[in-house]
This record gives sequence, structure tokens and C-alpha cells, in this order.
Amino acid sequence: MSRVLSPYCQFRLGYRYGLLGAVSTLLACQTQTAPVAPPANAFREGHQFTYQVARVAPGSQQVQLDTLVLTSFGIDPSWEVDTFRTAHFALRTRQTRLGYSYGAHATPTNFSGVIEHDSLLWSHPPREGDYAILELSPFPYIQLPAKTGHQWTWDLTVGESWSNPQWATWRGRIQVRSQYRVVGKQVVHMPLGSLSCWLVRARASCPVGNSSLDLWYHPAYGFVQLDYHTITGTRLTFKLVGERMEQSTRPFPVPNYQLSASK
Repeated sequence: MSRVLSPYCQFRLGYRYGLLGAVSTLLACQTQTAPVAPPANAFREGHQFTYQVARVAPGSQQVQLDTLVLTSFGIDPSWEVDTFRTAHFALRTRQTRLGYSYGAHATPTNFSGVIEHDSLLWSHPPREGDYAILELSPFPYIQLPAKTGHQWTWDLTVGESWSNPQWATWRGRIQVRSQYRVVGKQVVHMPLGSLSCWLVRARASCPVGNSSLDLWYHPAYGFVQLDYHTITGTRLTFKLVGERMEQSTRPFPVPNYQLSASK
């Protein structure tokens, strides 16, 4: 015998089924989230970064300014595969070639490299002329994904060809040990806008002195600010003031430069 529901019961039953359907639809929408594409590599071919560099000697109030332009030439297959070793893994990869130009010069005058990987971003600093002292400072380096409190070390062997009577001399090879720590996220106000960056604090020690580096990392622009204190006490601050994509970078002269790698 069939039972006829009252209008009120029909309303309550329909309300319950409707509510269950709405909840099911909401849960389906939450579980089927659209994938978020990761940002493009900061050092993709043709990407150019302009930094303002401020130099202050110890005990001085005078600021010397310079302009540094980094141009990425992309991964160069003519360079051999390097093994980048850390305390936890060894990464075999080719470095992306960077060209460095200083002052008002548009054409790079020397070249080096950067490793950009989903597990790390690591770069040579500028090391020409007075910047060569940065070979004894922590290199720009962050392990990814970044996490507040994460710490790691990295060792570099430096030959006597990098010694200079202006800061230190030595015979043979010395080891520079750099210790890094992720301090946390900070908003940095730059000409490119207010950027949410990871702050990494690093300290380096070697037989000829100690140095430090505070760096701010952003996934789209790489290292947006570098604040060095060298072994002589000189402070060097690099601030990113502009970036653009170069339509053609290959016509620049690129010598067959071999990177010095940490083993």
C-alpha cells in the first residue's frame, strides 16, 4: 500500500536532498582544483637584470655607486655537466651562462654561471676587479622549497690566484665554509613593486677572514637584494632596480669560459 506524503514532508525531503546535492557539488569543486603553473625560471635566456650597487668602506660615510647588469644566455651545451655537491645530495647539471657588464657598458665584459633547479638557486657573484673579494664571501644560494629555520652549509676551495694584497694573500688553496639559514619571509619595497621574499642569512669563514651575506629571494626575479660584509669590513649592497627581456642576446661575444666548480 503506497503512502502519500503531506506537502510539508515533501518540502522537508526535497530540502534535505537539495542540501546534500549542494554539499556534494561543493566538495567536488574543492577536490578538483585547477593546477597552478610554477613561475618561469628567473634566469631564462634573454632575461636581463639591472642592479644598483652601493659600496661603503669601513669607517667611511662615503658611498660609491655602480651599476651591474646581468644577462642570461641560457644553458650552454658547450659547457660540461657539473656536479653540484651539498651535504644531502649531488646534482649533475649544466649551468646557465651569465654575462656581467658594469657602469654604462652594455656589452658583458666577463662571464660566469648560475644553477636554477627546483631544489635550489645558486649563483656566482660578480668577481671582476674590486668585486673579486666576493670569492671569499658566501655565494648567493637558497635551497628550495624554502622553509623558515632551514639550515645548510656549502664549501668552496679557492686558489691563490684570487688572493690580492688589497685584502688578503695566501699560498696554495684555502677552504671557504659558508653556513646558511632561512630567516623567514619579508616584504621588500623595490622599484619593481612590493615583493614577498625569503630572507636568507649566511656567514663564511676561511683562514684569511670572515664575511657575511644577507640575501632576499623572489621566485620570479631570483636574488633581488644582496647585502655583503666582506673580510675587510667593506659593505656591498646590490639592489634590483630593473628587469626586461632581451630579444636577442646571442650576438654578444661569449668566450669559452670554464667555470670553477666546488668539488
